[in-house]
Amino acid sequence: MRRTYRRKKYKPDKTQFRANARIKVPEVRLIDQDGNMRGVMPTKEALEIAQTAKLDLVEVNPTAVPPIARIQDFGKMAYEREKIKQKQKAAQKTLETKGVRLTFRISEHDRMVRVKQSVKFLNKGHKVKIELIVRGRENAHMNVAFEKAKSFIEDVKELVSEEGEVVVESPPKKEGHRITSIIILKKSS
Repeated sequence: MRRTYRRKKYKPDKTQFRANARIKVPEVRLIDQDGNMRGVMPTKEALEIAQTAKLDLVEVNPTAVPPIARIQDFGKMAYEREKIKQKQKAAQKTLETKGVRLTFRISEHDRMVRVKQSVKFLNKGHKVKIELIVRGRENAHMNVAFEKAKSFIEDVKELVSEEGEVVVESPPKKEGHRITSIIILKKSS
């Protein structure tokens, strides 16, 4: 059997900038090094203007018709863009989901340890996923398991009451042999 492969259509990559001889379009809308619009002109003419200024011709908007090119130092522009990306990445807060596992027959002390642990996670700004594992004959008493999950959430709400409000993002639901729920803390301002 013969296989045929289709070629992908060319889509300009918005993250990569073409510069100087890599600009293949016949004409560009030119912005000079001072930020003034010079108008639409052939690419070769724009490239000559950039070379006389001892700078690069950089295509800043390849999707426009005609594409917009700017006269500037390409290395400096790439460096500044990378610096901005790094700042955005550092400022981005990653919201982590922490898991707390309970069992059907958990002792009161262990349960309170998990409640305090959940409160600590919520105060740090994480989501908390509560998993109550149901095994064997415990499956026959799902209503009791749901009540245990709901009472666990209520205990967490009581301990967190000063810092903010505990919001149930997803209410307790059955997923296989476990009951899961996700809670988050909305800080009061």
